[in-house]
Amino acid sequence: MNPKRSAIRYRKSRGTLAAVTAILLLATGHFTGCEPENLYWNVDCGSCIDFRPDSTELIIYLTINPENDSVPLTIYKGNSDGELFRRDTATGPEFYVMAAIGPTYTVMAEYRSGPRTILAFDADEMRLTDYAAECGAPCYIVKGGIYDLKLKE
Repeated sequence: MNPKRSAIRYRKSRGTLAAVTAILLLATGHFTGCEPENLYWNVDCGSCIDFRPDSTELIIYLTINPENDSVPLTIYKGNSDGELFRRDTATGPEFYVMAAIGPTYTVMAEYRSGPRTILAFDADEMRLTDYAAECGAPCYIVKGGIYDLKLKE
């Protein structure tokens, strides 16, 4: 009878271990997100917008150097096979484009390296979060919409 009881205990502890592991993985996902705004639990109430926006700027970070003093950009709504949203050329390390909140956008930057062309892609989705409970009503904060297309050094 004792072996049976210990087998039942083993199953219970194994299930508990799996549940605790799952909870820890979900909790740490917030700290290991790719976006800078996902790295902290605290809400910056100073970033609040007091109305519900339907659009804001995509922020695109680029490498500008002597060989790439201007970088052609192609922005797609959805993935890189999606609808063409905009074509433009950036001449500085940061580029801003007004876009609707909600859809996923994919940005392609075209760099030169001698005779070669290097294409850099990044995709992200802007989303609006209501932090009225934490900061007081109304408080909307836009998350996402940040694209890192810098060349590796």
